[in-house]
Amino acid sequence: MDLIGKSLSRSSGIPYCEDVLVRWKNTPALSKTKGDRTQIVGNAFGINAAKKLAAGHYLLIDDIYTTGATLNACSSVLLADAKFQLSIATIACRN
Repeated sequence: MDLIGKSLSRSSGIPYCEDVLVRWKNTPALSKTKGDRTQIVGNAFGINAAKKLAAGHYLLIDDIYTTGATLNACSSVLLADAKFQLSIATIACRN
């Protein structure tokens, strides 16, 4: 994911913030249904306390959108703080 984010940053001039979200628990890469995936990744992510994020609009990038559970979990963490606005981009969609 760093490769995608860094490339987008270079081409757009928008700063890249790495390691902002941390995975607190190990989760399998794929599961069979959206409900399964939502349950698996729930509470799996948090904001890295070492990163001092300023208020603003951020772009969350995911490589493959399958069920949306990972993006939902990550965006919930970020949007829990009202100082953040969020846009989401994915590179591919898998059905």
